[in-house]
Amino acid sequence: DADVIYDSTDNGKPKPEKPEKPEKPEKEPKPEKVTVDKSEFITEDEAKEIAFAKAGVDESEVTFARVELDKDNGVWEYEVELKVGRTEYDADIDALTGEIRKWEVDLDD
Repeated sequence: DADVIYDSTDNGKPKPEKPEKPEKPEKEPKPEKVTVDKSEFITEDEAKEIAFAKAGVDESEVTFARVELDKDNGVWEYEVELKVGRTEYDADIDALTGEIRKWEVDLDD
């Protein structure tokens, strides 16, 4: 049974009650942007020193070095590239812990 409402502007004709609109589902809140306190990270120099130690080389032997801070799969890490003679070293070093997450050694031909 639908309730009937009389509206004086319709000359007394019955006006069916408007069906209630279904409630809109609440939007899921957007995840908050998390700011990272980079002061807790190791420094670029510390990342290089970790790579030098792993490669067993001294900084004076390195002919090329590149360090870049990057976020990979939710983890901040330093990507370190070193070249010593014909040998290239690539390391991904966790920016918080200093742990080596990836280590590759390639010999140029």
